[in-house]
Amino acid sequence: MIAKNEPWSKIHADNPTLKEEDFKKFKETCAKEEVKQRSEKMKALQARNTPPHRLRSRGYEGKRHVWAKEDAERESHGIPDPLAEFTDPLEHDWIRARYKWDRVKKIFYMDPNTREFMRLLVIVILPHYHISFQSIRLQVLSH
Repeated sequence: MIAKNEPWSKIHADNPTLKEEDFKKFKETCAKEEVKQRSEKMKALQARNTPPHRLRSRGYEGKRHVWAKEDAERESHGIPDPLAEFTDPLEHDWIRARYKWDRVKKIFYMDPNTREFMRLLVIVILPHYHISFQSIRLQVLSH
C-alpha cells in the first residue's frame, strides 16, 4: 500500500518497473468520483464474502494431505473429529478449509461466522438433506 504523501523516490524503489507517468495517470484515475464509488461498491461486495479459507493457491487438493497429518495428530491425542457429522464432501471441505488446528493447544478453532454456519447446517440441512448446501450458505452470509 502506498501512503498518500509518499515521495516518488520511495514508490519507485519499492516498484522499480513502475514509470512515473504511469503512476501519475493511476493517481488521476483514482481521484475520479466514479472510480471512488465503484471502489466502495466493490469493498461492500468483498465484505459479503465468506470467512477466509486457508487453502492457498492449490485449493482443496493441495490441503488434503496437510489435513490428513493434522487429523492423525488429533487422533493420536484422542480428540474426536469435530466434522464427523458432515459427510457430504462439499460441506466437509468447505468447513475444513476454515478450521485451524492449533498444534500447541491441540484444538481446532474457527471464526464465529463459520461456527454459525455449522450450527445452521446441523439444524437445517442434516435433518432435511434435500435443501442444498449452497442455499443455506447464502442465507448465513446475507445476515
